[in-house]
Amino acid sequence: MTKLLIMATTGERVEFGRMVEAQVGPHAGTWWRLDALAHNGREHIVRVTRLVHGGRIRRVAAFPLHVFGLAVSEVVALWKRACRCAVHKSGDYVFAGITALVPLAFFEQYHGAERITEIIRMFTG
Repeated sequence: MTKLLIMATTGERVEFGRMVEAQVGPHAGTWWRLDALAHNGREHIVRVTRLVHGGRIRRVAAFPLHVFGLAVSEVVALWKRACRCAVHKSGDYVFAGITALVPLAFFEQYHGAERITEIIRMFTG
């Protein structure tokens, strides 16, 4: 599973909803709210919004990442699947153990636990 992260040139991770400043182009120096990451077939672009005079929201759909000094970093998370499988497998073992111990506990309660412990002591020495 691959996860895309947006990174600033300083190396810090940029979250959606954060305000970013345009660094190059005709919008240099203006602040925009980062909304979404998209791919236009050639490169990644960001969808940003900005409050315009009168409180309206203007949506711009095709800003390349370099306008804001951002880059995309891909993180491959293969360990998630391995951990999930291990958790399910250990859960199966716990369930099987409980399933085996419950009848044994009833048997010991009602059918002479002393005799069973004597036999176990005889085999363990």
